[in-house]
Amino acid sequence: MVLIDNTVLSNFAKVGKTDLIRKIFNRVYVTEQVLEEFRRGVKRGVLPDVNLDFEILKLKGEEIELYDALRDKLGKGKRPV
Repeated sequence: MVLIDNTVLSNFAKVGKTDLIRKIFNRVYVTEQVLEEFRRGVKRGVLPDVNLDFEILKLKGEEIELYDALRDKLGKGKRPV
């Protein structure tokens, strides 16, 4: 199992190899925030529109508190879970 951030996702997408992430790890997770950041990159035309067949991890409880505390310091896709 692995949780990937937007940097990893973007780099694999740019070279057309997001499928390798799934081949290496059985269970791949991204947060809603990572997907949102990635989709903004697609809209801006800096990232390819690829199929992201990963499980979405939703933040809850303490995770949301930590997310909120770090909101101003880190980009959405880099915020810890």
